[in-house]
Amino acid sequence: MVYEVQCRSLYGIIRLKLKIMATRSIIRFAEREEGVSFSEHPKRVEVQVYKHYDGYPEGHPTELAKFLRDFKIVNGLGQDTYGTANGLGCLAAQYVAAFKMDAGDLYVENPDTQHGDIEYITYVWGTENKDIWMSIFDVYDEECIFVGKPQQLIDKYDTN
Repeated sequence: MVYEVQCRSLYGIIRLKLKIMATRSIIRFAEREEGVSFSEHPKRVEVQVYKHYDGYPEGHPTELAKFLRDFKIVNGLGQDTYGTANGLGCLAAQYVAAFKMDAGDLYVENPDTQHGDIEYITYVWGTENKDIWMSIFDVYDEECIFVGKPQQLIDKYDTN
């Protein structure tokens, strides 16, 4: 969907076109599990977030990867907490705090919530003292289309 917005400035009327697509997706935060590949759906999900707009890989998952790329997950906080999450739940809470700007679009859900109109599922895999990994599943094609660290997702899908 493309919205045209008009606004007045010192230089007259400016028209901006904003591309907002209702590509519905789910972001799931899951503990890294021994014996579970990042290209598989895990049995246990800690936190699930429904994202109504821009869930395609070049959209919100890329922005999420930019947010995650310098994070580390720890067990217990020290003096310097910048870029630090005290466990996966802390990381998920910081994600919601960073991306929830207004009513709608982003919803924290029970991980068992099912949707019939989801196009993509993005997993954020994490555990203490290990790198964060991400994977993206195309729900319609029933396949994993990406597995890697946040910077690798940015390198593959960032169009800016």
